[in-house]
Amino acid sequence: IGMMKMKDNGKQDNKLLCVAANDPNFSEVMSIKDITKGTLEEIEHFFDIYKKIGTKRSGSKGLTRVQGWEGADKAKKELLYCMKLYEKVKASGNRQF
Repeated sequence: IGMMKMKDNGKQDNKLLCVAANDPNFSEVMSIKDITKGTLEEIEHFFDIYKKIGTKRSGSKGLTRVQGWEGADKAKKELLYCMKLYEKVKASGNRQF
């Protein structure tokens, strides 16, 4: 339904936001606009701090940086791009991304 734009250690590391199509809890969710601002902020907060949880670097800053949200169209383009990139890397025999 959307994509959170994010940088992780200075590199682009976008996250797709999806909902289960057959889950009745999400039957009303058709786009990123259907997710409350508070829920989006909770997701952002998690990705702002998740690398700090349980590590010795808990006092460090700047590991991740959320850059905002995009809708389903951009999320789909990102997914298709990543699928093509995966196939290209797989075909080359290189296991490093």
